[in-house]
Amino acid sequence: MRRIGALLRACSETADALRALIEEVSVPPATQGWSQHITAHVGGAAFGAHGPASSVHVHHHRPAAGEAPA
Repeated sequence: MRRIGALLRACSETADALRALIEEVSVPPATQGWSQHITAHVGGAAFGAHGPASSVHVHHHRPAAGEAPA
């Protein structure tokens, strides 16, 4: 990290370009959102959680009538 800081201090043009890039790709906190898609296949289970203080959601796929278990 120190080397990056030294490089940016030595080359203001690069520092300006990096600032512009960071601003371009940054998402305002109010518009940030999380999305997670988890699929449990026949006879399986899928687990998912994300973010601080998140809970774990457990999804089980129960075979439908006539569907063979895995």
